[in-house]
Formats: sequence, structure tokens, C-alpha cells
Amino acid sequence: MAGKIIAKTLFLLYFIDQTMNLWTSVDKPYSFNCDYAKNVLDSITWQSQDLISKYKCSIYTMPQCDPADDNASLYYEAKMTSNGSVYTSVFKIKSVPLLPYNTTWFCRVDLLDQTSSKIQYGLNVFAPPKTPTCDTVTVVDDINIQIHCFTEIVFPTAICDFYVNTNATREVYLTNGSIFYDHHQSIINGYNRTDCTYAVSAGILKFGSHLLSVVMYPNIGADITDEMKRSGQYTQSITIGYPQAHLEADCFVHLQVNANRTCTCTDISKHILQSRITWSAGSKTLETNATFIRNITLLEGQSFTCTITNTLNLTDEINYILKRKYDLLETDTEVNFIALGAGVAAALLLVGTVIIVCFVFQKKGSCLFKTYSR
Repeated sequence: MAGKIIAKTLFLLYFIDQTMNLWTSVDKPYSFNCDYAKNVLDSITWQSQDLISKYKCSIYTMPQCDPADDNASLYYEAKMTSNGSVYTSVFKIKSVPLLPYNTTWFCRVDLLDQTSSKIQYGLNVFAPPKTPTCDTVTVVDDINIQIHCFTEIVFPTAICDFYVNTNATREVYLTNGSIFYDHHQSIINGYNRTDCTYAVSAGILKFGSHLLSVVMYPNIGADITDEMKRSGQYTQSITIGYPQAHLEADCFVHLQVNANRTCTCTDISKHILQSRITWSAGSKTLETNATFIRNITLLEGQSFTCTITNTLNLTDEINYILKRKYDLLETDTEVNFIALGAGVAAALLLVGTVIIVCFVFQKKGSCLFKTYSR
């Protein structure tokens, strides 16, 4: 790939035109090479697609390459070396720009017999995906795990491979499920954006802690290196497990007969799968949501059950046992607050009554309290 000499070495007596289709990464150096037999070679000239010369390598006392103009050496460099019976010229682009995406370069060979020929190189530029990002994993249709990933910087487009590592064992390439692609122009000039969405059944991933990884790499139809894949990787963790039933703070234990009561049951497992919550008393189903509301004729030790079931039919349950409220000495927080409030109200009522009675009878001189003045 980029930076390596990849053109084939030619030992033919007569130079045959050839076209090579090559790929390189943007902003990286790239080199072409051109070989020819010493006994017939006069010079090698490197030309751009508009046939403008950039460097010319000639045979003097020693092989020598010179830039065609002052600007050529800013962007390119060339050299020619002797190797046995051939001369090898290497032309290097110091940093390949993204635009234009496709360029053509020529190695023109001039021979001593005043004939010439050339090799044509078709150079295609790709941009590996940068900073791929994935949204939070979601569940669709109750059972399918879905992850959406994208990159704003890629050219021409990106391919997405998805992997999973379960319970810190080994990474497995996910062949099940489907990948949906969307390619369009990026907000960043010159680049494209690729969106890929992967969906797989939770039943395939099964129980455990999973690390979902996406590897994004350019779709260039050539050999993809490990370095390309490492540059475009994103990992996200999810857990598929049992729900965990929990009674919230509104679930008081001690109640009055026929009290209107609210009790909230929730799943605190934070697992990704959706859950269904059901309230029951014995074999009778009472509610199918998280909040249990009833006007209850209490029986001592009456029990209600909150059952949470996720989409893999993994379940957990918790009991809500009620007790009759007999007096104000109960330790229940709600009962204590009620008792305290009632006591304060009674005291204030008594004080108010005494003051009124005293005020009425004071004028008759019969109040128990005397008012003195000097």
C-alpha cells in the first residue's frame, strides 16, 4: 500500500505499455517505480495525467533525477539507482491529497534508439473511516438487539463488520442478523458519510455480558489490512440477564381497613431487554403495570406478588405483605407522621378554646386567670 514500491519490474527488451490500478490512503506518501535495461535506456521521465513533466532521470556519469520546475520538489521527489543490468527509478508523492479522487501518472521511458514507451498508473485515493460512533443499543420488536453506527469521514464508502465478546471469553464475528447501510455526502467537504444498522435477536446473544464491536473500513475492493480495521473500531457493552424486582418507597406495610393504596414495582436490573410487570394475589392476576392500586379489605398477612418477565422469559418476583393498622404506636413512617399531625392539631384546638372561654368570662370577673394593671 502507501509508501511501498509496488509496480512490477520489467526486463523486456522492448517496453510494453501497461496500466496499473492502485489504491492509497489520503495524506500518506506513495511511491511508484519503473525499471529498465541499462544497455538501451536513455532517460525516464515522470509525468502527471495532463502529461506535464515533474521529474526527469537521466544517465550521465551516474544516474541523476532533477525536478522539472521549482515547485516539483515541494510535492514530489525522485531517484534512480543501478541494480545489476537495470536502472530503477522511484517517484514519490510526499502526501497524497483527497482531491481529485482518481489521478493518472506516467513513467515515460526514452531509449537510445529514440523510441519511447510508458507505464500508466491509475491511482485511486481512499479515506479510512475516522472516529466511528455508535448510538446506545436499543431493543426493537421486544426481542431484537439493534445498534446504529456511523462515520462522517470516509471515502468512497465504509463496510461495517460486527463482533461480540461474551463474558470476556473470545471475540466472535456476527454472521447472524442483518446490516442495513445508508451512504450519502458528508457535511465535511470531499468526504462521504456511512450509516450502518445491525439487528440481531437477543436469543442468539443469550444470557451474559456482551461487548458489541463494530469495525469500519473503506470499501475499495482491495486487500484490507489490519491497520485499516484498527483505525475504525468502536465498542459498546450490554447485559442480557434476569430482571430484578424492587418495591418503591410508596409501598407502606401498615394500612387502615379499606385504605386506598398505591405501590410501585420496578425493574432495577438495568438490563437492555424490555420487561412486563404483573401484580397477582395467589393465582389471580390483578394488575398489568408497575403501579398497584386497590381499595383493600385487609386480612392480616394478606400477600400480593409483583412478577417481572423480560422478553427472553427470564423472571423475578417480590411479595408485598400487608398488615392491619391497629393503633398509633405502629412504627410505620406514614402512621407516625399521621399521629404526630393529629396530636399537634388537638393541642392547638385546646389552647384556642381556653383563650376564647377566658375572654368571655373575664368581663364577668369569673375567669380563672386574672389580668393585673397598675
